[in-house]
Amino acid sequence: MTNPLPKDHPVTLEVSDARGKVVHKTVARQGVNNVFYFPIATEATAPTGNWRATINVGGAVFTEILRIATVKPNRLKINLAFDDEILTVDKPIVGNTSISWLHGAPARNLNIEMDATIRSTTTSFKGFPNYIFTDPVRTFEETEIPVLKGKLNEEGKTSINKRLELSKNAPGMLRANFLTKVFEGGGDFSIDVISKDLAPFTHFVGLQSPKARAYGSYFTDENNTFDVATVDEKGIASGNRDLEVKVFKIEWRWWWSRGQDNLSSYENATVHRPVQEFKIKTAANGKTTFNLNIPEEESGRYLIRIIDPKSGHATGRVAYFYRNWWSRAGAGGDAESAKMLVFSADKEKYNVGETAIITFPSGSEGRALISIENGTEVLGTQWIETKKGETQATIPITKEMAPNIYVNISLLQPHEQTANDLPIRLYGVIPLLVEDPTTILQPQLELPDVLKPEEKFTVKVSEKNKKPMTYTLAIVDEGLLDLTRFRTPAIHEAFYTREALGVRTFDMYDYVIGAYSGSVENIYAVGGGDEAAGAKNRKADRFKPVVMYLGPLRSKSVKKPHTI
Repeated sequence: MTNPLPKDHPVTLEVSDARGKVVHKTVARQGVNNVFYFPIATEATAPTGNWRATINVGGAVFTEILRIATVKPNRLKINLAFDDEILTVDKPIVGNTSISWLHGAPARNLNIEMDATIRSTTTSFKGFPNYIFTDPVRTFEETEIPVLKGKLNEEGKTSINKRLELSKNAPGMLRANFLTKVFEGGGDFSIDVISKDLAPFTHFVGLQSPKARAYGSYFTDENNTFDVATVDEKGIASGNRDLEVKVFKIEWRWWWSRGQDNLSSYENATVHRPVQEFKIKTAANGKTTFNLNIPEEESGRYLIRIIDPKSGHATGRVAYFYRNWWSRAGAGGDAESAKMLVFSADKEKYNVGETAIITFPSGSEGRALISIENGTEVLGTQWIETKKGETQATIPITKEMAPNIYVNISLLQPHEQTANDLPIRLYGVIPLLVEDPTTILQPQLELPDVLKPEEKFTVKVSEKNKKPMTYTLAIVDEGLLDLTRFRTPAIHEAFYTREALGVRTFDMYDYVIGAYSGSVENIYAVGGGDEAAGAKNRKADRFKPVVMYLGPLRSKSVKKPHTI
């Protein structure tokens, strides 16, 4: 652990309500194996909304959003059914609702409202596991559409018939969350949520890339065969579709320092003209192939895009094409790519004790500084002499490198070399994922299959491989968890999530006379592992919730099962 905290170091928790007012502050000095427990109480009259918890420890600050809401059980049972499993925009959404009071009587003549919140989601189809069905060019902004507003009939029922008007700018499949509210005579209401896939296109096109070559790229001056498939909204192969293939050459952008690519301008051919453009047609089985051959003198980074003009859907990817990078990288006049060093590792993920092999193109009479860095410090550096054509470096993987490291290479050429027109300094960074098997715990629970009200039960906690562990035990009513669609988090991934690069790199090569090598003042800061925020949708809670919490506890200290 880097800079471990001294014993009994204070850990401060500060909680602000939705109005920004500090309502809770606690200082803890003693935890259980560095696990601290902070109970936070709220009053019934507390303002609802997003509260903020801030933890200060050892000069570091961590924040977490706490969603505080008033939970009120439904008095109405809401049943909603759609005619189609997958909704489409080419025809109206048809369905029906059936509402009744919890005691069984129909909810006669009550007002009902339904809104749909539509957002982009992952597009994949069974039977096409390695195909990309998402357009890298388009983005879809979350939108809310009214679906139903009216009254229930005497039987507490009504029908749904609504055509959704959406633009064709979706990158792929969409997800529609339908929020239904049924209002009682006094103004109170019950709610329920259901989610459905929404296909904004009648047909989708998918792209499968060939196996990449050196450094995850493709060779120039040879045919690279790409597979294409077309399916309908249900994922069933649909043949005889006319498609357009467009290939654009794009500038180099480093994702760790420049953010995501803005590729939207490549959809309009008047802004960027494709360097290659041709048409293909899928066979009766919905599949076809096309070859892409990029000349060596045009090596670089390309956007490959396949469009189904009839349905409007498109797919694509960004790929890099080159054969002799060392001799061609500086010849294209692209100053941004000229100073970039492309290199790769033999694996994407390593276990502690393994050795990573880093390979990068190089010329003779050069030297490379390899720096191993993580979120806080430089773990080690080494100088190596480069070889003509390609150079390899080995990095032993240690437990200090978990959960990930960054390999930063600065390649230096002789000042007066004339073998190539590359800058004297080239640089690049790649992340390596590292897993320490000793940190993986497999907790097990032993408890009755059925719990009866007002009766005690026992819970036995153990680790599958008898490893010591510190744990907490929470018993929460499923009806309460459903309010936020809560799912048990992946604990190991949460504590060992990928870290952003915390080392800032500068150099002075730009100030050496006659040796300008391109600016490197952009600070490397590779994105970390923010987890997706929890769903905001609410679901009906019809029971008094059960919440119990024990811990933190050490497994070695617990000799008997917990009796609750």
